[in-house]
Amino acid sequence: MTLPPSAILNPYTTLYTPIDPDETQLIILCTWLGAGKRTIPKYIALHQQITPRTPVLLIESSVWTVTPHYSTQRARTRPAVTVLQRTLSSAASQNVSPKILVHTSSNGGSNSATQLLLEFQSTTGKPLPIQGIVCDSAPAAGGYWKSYHSVMTSLPKNSLVASIAGPVLAHAVPGWMYLNAALGRYPIFEDLIRDTLLSSEYVTTRKSSADTGDGKKLKIAYIWSKKDELIEWRDIVEHAAQAERLEWEVRSEEFLESAHCNHLKVDGERYLKIVKDAWEREV
Repeated sequence: MTLPPSAILNPYTTLYTPIDPDETQLIILCTWLGAGKRTIPKYIALHQQITPRTPVLLIESSVWTVTPHYSTQRARTRPAVTVLQRTLSSAASQNVSPKILVHTSSNGGSNSATQLLLEFQSTTGKPLPIQGIVCDSAPAAGGYWKSYHSVMTSLPKNSLVASIAGPVLAHAVPGWMYLNAALGRYPIFEDLIRDTLLSSEYVTTRKSSADTGDGKKLKIAYIWSKKDELIEWRDIVEHAAQAERLEWEVRSEEFLESAHCNHLKVDGERYLKIVKDAWEREV
């Protein structure tokens, strides 16, 4: 597959810009912990297929992106915030509503989106106007052993170093994060994610109801499976229920045969339709 030209903004952030871009639109693609370099292009290609002229802002995650203090994580998103500001400025200059879709995978990707939303609000004093959110295998409520297995899964396969140091690192990461939360240095990782993604302080509709008078709702789609061994599917269902209570338009899609972040591979046609609907359908 041929990807559009890219600009590396930092080691974890890359902007893919088509030849003839619509600069009033943006896909924010936040991938899961340790997502493979051969896998990520499939998700970029998915969005290219749906909306060929829309730039894709890729934010990758790893063990090293989720363990620093939140202030450090937020600082790392500043190049992405600049891209968001440029998109909003382009839309304003053309007198159109910006169109921005957030697509997250697992808690690693959801954390990337969370830190970006926090930094955007801190920088601009405003929530980010979005078309909607797609949550693939997320957001989980977490737990020590779920976090342990997520770290183990993200490490390189067939690596002697990973096999020896992996269990130590997999214990150290959640241990460090929960210790800092217990000491009050920052909120619990999973709680921050689950709260921020649905908070009107950090996200809003492309045009507020006050602007349009049409009572537009924010949209969120959840893609999940009971065969997912890294997260508890009930956590996602519970988050969907919370979104409904907050008057989001919710789509909850259970995949029967796919494991964690493997839904696109197992049923690409269905996955494509869910993401396409999130992008195209107005509420």
